[in-house]
Amino acid sequence: NGNAGAAVGYLTEAARLCEEAGFRLFLPPTLAALARAQAAAGAPGEARQTLERARTCTAGIPLAETLVALEESRQHEADDRVAEAVASYRTALDVAERNGLVALSPVALTALGRLAARQGNLEEATLRYRGAIQAVERLRAGIASVELRSVFVEATHDAFAGLLDALVAMGRDADAFLVV
Repeated sequence: NGNAGAAVGYLTEAARLCEEAGFRLFLPPTLAALARAQAAAGAPGEARQTLERARTCTAGIPLAETLVALEESRQHEADDRVAEAVASYRTALDVAERNGLVALSPVALTALGRLAARQGNLEEATLRYRGAIQAVERLRAGIASVELRSVFVEATHDAFAGLLDALVAMGRDADAFLVV
């Protein structure tokens, strides 16, 4: 997209400032965002290098570990490396759940549902989508920030759409109707 190049410039500068200022907590998420922008700008090699750099500074920072694993998963998925994407999404889900990062669980669960459906494993897809929907429902009452609201809306839409698609593909139209 036309804004990806501008985002790369902005996030490159933000990462530099984080490093110079010693903001260890902010560097990995900034690098994960930079990798996403680089991938969107058509620079997958740079994106992989940036993710590798981000991964080296996530130790002991669960939010950073989760965000880096999610971005790594997205890139694997975009490269059609499904097994690696699944493994990275599972890592993101595990770290998020172990550390109470409940807003990120639906993102990983929805992606795992999408990948299961893509592989034709519709039972697994419905389980993952239902898990994502349950996680989203648990979040609904206490959304505290704009960032979390954005994750909530995206995860809600993707999880419901994926669940409906999987149920219809399995010929379970009555179940699909109940989801709506």
